[in-house]
Amino acid sequence: MTQSSGAESSGNEPDVTPIVKLSLWGVGIVLAVAVSIFIVRQLVLRTTSAMAISSLPENTERVAQQARMSATLGSYGYVDKSKGVYRLPIDQAMQRLVAKPLLLVDPDRAAAPQQEAPQN
Repeated sequence: MTQSSGAESSGNEPDVTPIVKLSLWGVGIVLAVAVSIFIVRQLVLRTTSAMAISSLPENTERVAQQARMSATLGSYGYVDKSKGVYRLPIDQAMQRLVAKPLLLVDPDRAAAPQQEAPQN
């Protein structure tokens, strides 16, 4: 039997080359994922900023409409001056309604006398 020298590789020792190749593949995959994430992030940022800019007039109109509605609900005024219909703040209306639930009754119905049902 002859002993092999240190320069020769025996079949029992693991080869170093696959570990180096595996490490290079791992580094390559990590870099590819990082670049992909960066590209997708940039695309999403561009898309969302373009959408925000394009919908800006729509948003300002909605905010202005909400401000007008809030001002209307929180102020006194006329709805129909000729018919005597007034507007009052919503919180005042709710307080008055709780204090006097008869405010919901139609004035024509309230003025009409109630008829009793005939008894047999």
